[in-house]
Amino acid sequence: MNSFFSIKFRLYLLMAVFITNSLIIGILVNSYLGIINRHWNHYNAAVVDTEVYFAQLESALGYGGMIHHFKNYILRQDAEYIEKGNISFESFNLSLDKIYSSPELTSEEKTHLEIIKNTMTEYRNALLSAKNLYDQGKTVSETDSIILIDDAPALAAFTWFKENIKQNKEFFHDELSITINKAIYQTVIILIITMIFFLIFAFWILSSITKPLLSIQQITDTVAKGNLSKKIDMNKKNEIGSIANNFDAAITSLRTLVKSVKISSNGSQEISENLNSQMVQTASAVSEISANIESMERQFEKLTDSIGTSSSSLEQIVSNIESLAAEITDQSSAVSQSSASVEQINASIKNVACIAEMKIQAAGNLVVIASAGEEEVSSTNSLITDTSKSVDDILEMINIINDIASQTNLLSMNAAIEAAHAGDAGKGFAVVADEIRKLAENTAENSKRISKTLTHMVNNINETLSLSNKSGLTLANINDEVREVISAFEEIARSTVELSSGSNEILSSSNHLNEITESIRLESQEMNIGAKEINKELKLIKEISKNSLSGIKEIRYGSNEINQSVNFIQEISKENTENISKLIQQISIFTT
Repeated sequence: MNSFFSIKFRLYLLMAVFITNSLIIGILVNSYLGIINRHWNHYNAAVVDTEVYFAQLESALGYGGMIHHFKNYILRQDAEYIEKGNISFESFNLSLDKIYSSPELTSEEKTHLEIIKNTMTEYRNALLSAKNLYDQGKTVSETDSIILIDDAPALAAFTWFKENIKQNKEFFHDELSITINKAIYQTVIILIITMIFFLIFAFWILSSITKPLLSIQQITDTVAKGNLSKKIDMNKKNEIGSIANNFDAAITSLRTLVKSVKISSNGSQEISENLNSQMVQTASAVSEISANIESMERQFEKLTDSIGTSSSSLEQIVSNIESLAAEITDQSSAVSQSSASVEQINASIKNVACIAEMKIQAAGNLVVIASAGEEEVSSTNSLITDTSKSVDDILEMINIINDIASQTNLLSMNAAIEAAHAGDAGKGFAVVADEIRKLAENTAENSKRISKTLTHMVNNINETLSLSNKSGLTLANINDEVREVISAFEEIARSTVELSSGSNEILSSSNHLNEITESIRLESQEMNIGAKEINKELKLIKEISKNSLSGIKEIRYGSNEINQSVNFIQEISKENTENISKLIQQISIFTT
């Protein structure tokens, strides 16, 4: 940045001009004060001091002085008055010497001083002569007739001095008044010229500051309304230009951020809609799994009842094995019925195994969907976090603008104070300072509005991030629950395989019994042993059936929990969709 174009340099230059003007005025005033001081000193030397010394001369000679002491001595012949006369004579000579030492003393004044001095000398000599006459025995009237002094010339000299001092006073007063008026006139003219120059220079400086600030204010008003498509485009190589460029960069970053947030919000909305759709499908599939599990539970209960019935029948056969020889035909029919029941059980077991395989595959697909949803939620969280950081950066820029506005406001207050000190001459400068203060306040107000809007955006983004994190945790829980369901279905499949194997063995045994019906009479004991083995196998099958039924109930319980989790995910997904819609609505106020 060129230092000549910087605001700091211009303000320093304005201060330098102000200080220079003040120095010029101070030097001028000091010069005239020196002239006035010299005139005053000259006046004191020529008039005031002379008047004081002249009054001392008059006092030493006149009443209370030499003449007064002379007359008292003539009348009273007291030596005290001779001593007082000598003191008055010495005081007179001291004052006279001071008057003679003045360089301003004229020859005419010296002539009149000589007259007064001679009169004083005559009175002193007369005082000494009167003493001698009294010592010789002269009377008062004789002494008074002998000593005759004409003091009329001295009185005329005193009168002339008084008139001359009066004229000197008038002369010096007029001369001093002319000098003071001249000094005031010239000082006022120079002050007016320098103040005009200073005001023109100050107006130029302040105009170069206020015009760019007004342009910035117009753009900030537009930005405060949400229009981010405007730029300042100010080519200034000073602090205001730097602020304008930084503001343009901030608006560009904000515009990019808003575009990114809009795109991300739209993408999040689409993901949320897809997630809602998947959750609906998942809920439907879970409901179907629950229905199938309930059906399997009922079938296993029937199977358990059938096995219990078969076991009772087989025990009856064992107890009546010896009487079965006579009723072989009935036993053959019973064996045929048992074979049919075993075939039905075997078909049911195969059906259960097929359903378990299908549900394992469906649960695996659900795991894949939940994992994909979890990854999407993680990506959304990262994008929302980046958006929040970008908004924080913008808030820091807004704080910088607030600091600059505060400093500008402080500068305007200082300028207003200086203008108030300047009095009427600073009224124009005060108006400019007030405009700068208003501009700074408007800038601070707009920055606060932008900061408030961005803070509201950050709160919404943080709320969305929190909900998205909850969605991710819920999907992770779904993953775990579905894996448990898959494990349960695999256990069912293994159990059905064992049941199928057992039923096949039972069916094979039944067929073998049907084939050897004719030889049962001879092998009744072997049949008894076989019946016991069959009873044992039926008890084993019954135990397996009970375990399978217990597993089905646990699967049904897990399926209900999955269904509740899916419903909870659906509610969170709807809430997430509503939050994204609110975010899109709030971002839509910005024009990019």
